[in-house]
Amino acid sequence: MEPPGRASSAGALLSHNNSHTAAAATEPQPPLPPPPPPPLPPDVRKTGYLRKHHKHGHRRFFVLRGPPGEGSQARLEYYESEKKWLGKASPVPKRSLTLEGCLQVHKRADARHRHLVALFARGESWALAAESAEEQEGWYRAIAALLPAAGGEDEDDEGGGGGGLEDDFLEVWQVSVRARGLGQSRGLSGVQRLCLARRSVALVRLKGERPSVALPLMSIRRCGHSDGFFFLELGRSAATGPGELWMQAGDAVVAQSIHETVLGAMRALREPRCPAPPKRSPEAAVALPRHPLLWAAMLPWIIWGLPGSARSH
Repeated sequence: MEPPGRASSAGALLSHNNSHTAAAATEPQPPLPPPPPPPLPPDVRKTGYLRKHHKHGHRRFFVLRGPPGEGSQARLEYYESEKKWLGKASPVPKRSLTLEGCLQVHKRADARHRHLVALFARGESWALAAESAEEQEGWYRAIAALLPAAGGEDEDDEGGGGGGLEDDFLEVWQVSVRARGLGQSRGLSGVQRLCLARRSVALVRLKGERPSVALPLMSIRRCGHSDGFFFLELGRSAATGPGELWMQAGDAVVAQSIHETVLGAMRALREPRCPAPPKRSPEAAVALPRHPLLWAAMLPWIIWGLPGSARSH
């Protein structure tokens, strides 16, 4: 028979081993790695979450589709979440925007968002907020690669002909022309697109096929901004006649950006091209002496030509 002390020690050791085994069994295992994402359909060029640029700023899952073959159109669509997109074989997007006929896509910033991607179609505009500059650049490049190529401006065209929407616009902004000045007298008030080309600016109404008015940059006397407004002061050569056009641009950051961009285009167009230096004749290449006596001695040669050189009359 074992002593009582040894029996209690053995029982305590057995209880400790059992508790250690139970603790090892209940210890959480490391999580398994997530499964790889399913392969994207052949027409999907880019996916990801972006925020819609409005007062609520909802976060939505966007899908950029490119034409996989003839007969299909490139488009940008969004869903409430990635789960909604992957949940069905043929998911239905909440909204879809066809890229055919879009005027331009730009990288923008305003007082609320620093990394915006603005897409301007004929009937509507989408402004999408990215989380970083890298994400903004990725979406901008992917969308720009799917936009239809626009025709450039003719070198001799001054932009005053009021052509269609085939011009290669460098910048596009959505503005609201105020009913004051030329906006009221020429019937231009309302929501329009302010489109900047290399030699002109144009106002295009939503769903418009042709510009409401096209203004050569040379007809603009000055431009500026005040708070959230941008204005143009036009001269007599403008299609509207002399006066001012006032446009509401959203906030002061956007108005300042429009002002600086349009002003830069005006300065680039008005800067004179440096002419090539004139060719110097052999007579002009002769170094004239500074001493008055030598000048007097060489004066007959300057008038009648150096010995052995041809005379010119």
